[in-house]
Amino acid sequence: MLAENAGDMESQLQVNAIRKFAVAGEQAGFTLDQMIELLNSGLSVVALLDLITWRLDPSQPFWDGFPVGLGCAIWHSREVANDYS
Repeated sequence: MLAENAGDMESQLQVNAIRKFAVAGEQAGFTLDQMIELLNSGLSVVALLDLITWRLDPSQPFWDGFPVGLGCAIWHSREVANDYS
């Protein structure tokens, strides 16, 4: 019983986190489909969150801290971001 409640609680926490992530992305000007496209193209969740943060506050540095191997996905995300801004 306790394990089931813990599983339900963890599931609800994940749903709430995804909901908040989606809302932030939409506030930054992305649709859910665009965010899914970025993730499917190889952009990590952390990089997408950084992109959303940058779109909400362009004064934040966008390229700092990104691994070199992520370049293609980041470049693609910039193109997608610019297409919808």
